[in-house]
Amino acid sequence: MKLEIRQEKGSNVRKQGFVPGVIYGKKLDPVAVKLEAKAFLKTLKEFGKNMVFDVELEGTKHQVYVKNYQINPIRNSEFFSFDLQKVSASDTMTTEIPLNIIGREAFEAKKLLVQQILNAVECEYPVGQGVQSFDVDIISLKEGDALYVKDLPLPKGFKAITDLEAMVVNISVPSFKEETTEEPIEGEDALTEEPEKEEE
Repeated sequence: MKLEIRQEKGSNVRKQGFVPGVIYGKKLDPVAVKLEAKAFLKTLKEFGKNMVFDVELEGTKHQVYVKNYQINPIRNSEFFSFDLQKVSASDTMTTEIPLNIIGREAFEAKKLLVQQILNAVECEYPVGQGVQSFDVDIISLKEGDALYVKDLPLPKGFKAITDLEAMVVNISVPSFKEETTEEPIEGEDALTEEPEKEEE
């Protein structure tokens, strides 16, 4: 992926079909860059914020990952900006990796409630070993069971930064409250009303 040096303001860049951004890291001062919106969207779908890829800037290749990006809250298909963090093969990365729960349907078919507490887990891992998400198979759980961060089968080289005792998901029976409407007792209004005073 080839980045271009950016001289214009972000608003002007976006009008031209590009996304304004910045690249920085070890031995690389922050450089304002731009990338075609379609190319950035394709890169984000392929690598997310957890995987490393190569970019070219003025003839020099850099290994980077998407550190952050901003989306237009009104039109979520439009990107405001992005940050690329340069890394080397000896570095480690720390990012949040989404959790993909597998086996939810089997419990829901039994009218059980699958409550997912955590949607992602922050992990530290070597550069080049990033993944888009973790698959968490819960099919072996039973009613009343819970799965914690310490129970997740993380790939080799991955270290969980999130609290190991934090709950990821639990299985329970849904509780339903029956709504009851109390009808007024006959004559109740008469008992609560104050008697009219007689005129003297």
